[in-house]
Amino acid sequence: MKFKDLDIKPLENRSETNPETEAEIVRQLKPFFESKIKEILLNVPENTDRKQFIIKQITASREVWFTGMEDLLDIILAKIESTPYTTDSEFEVNITHEVVNIFAKYMTVHNISLEEARRKFRLTTIEQNKDIPLDKDGITYCSLYEDIAEVHITKGLIATTWTEAVSNLLEIVSRDEKIKFIKMKSWVVADKLSFFRGLGFNVNIITDEKELAIIQANLDESMREKADAPWAEATMSREDFLNSKIVKRISK
Repeated sequence: MKFKDLDIKPLENRSETNPETEAEIVRQLKPFFESKIKEILLNVPENTDRKQFIIKQITASREVWFTGMEDLLDIILAKIESTPYTTDSEFEVNITHEVVNIFAKYMTVHNISLEEARRKFRLTTIEQNKDIPLDKDGITYCSLYEDIAEVHITKGLIATTWTEAVSNLLEIVSRDEKIKFIKMKSWVVADKLSFFRGLGFNVNIITDEKELAIIQANLDESMREKADAPWAEATMSREDFLNSKIVKRISK
């Protein structure tokens, strides 16, 4: 099965030229798919056909990751099915190569940028984890547990994203009186200590090695490059948040 067999055409609401070359998309997608495919293959039960196992795992993700892109899923499954199985390591390398190239080709044909793909991945992941996105791009999101609203920041912030996030967080905190504390753990907090302290947060650099190891172990692919960066925790009580400068500014 080939792309031309499915008559894939660029979507009408895309620009005519993809901002990245196909080679650049391949380069940036490769580490992500290497880790995901390795993760699947590491969980193959003993005495199980590895090729059929990965096909079943990817097929099971149809509704989550391939809604509206069923043609892409069909191409991927057909390519894995047709990839010869020699050794475990060679099969892993070969299917990673094929899947990365299929995604890159699909993104190029449809003029889907890497940033748009990352945005969809972030928002879908947030939804699957039953967290709450705080901005339209999924750069910030919120987890609710016990009496805490924990804000997660997945990449560098710009002013409009932060304002949108605080506005949505204000709605969440205002309607849920069980929330007593706001908390953030991020390299962004460590990078902007004076900014977050100026907003009224109590900010501390995280130095405990065990805590840092847990943070590093749970970073998603987009955050791996920040694994060794300084991390900090910012906390604020419900009352202080509702009366903070940023909330008063938004509420005007």
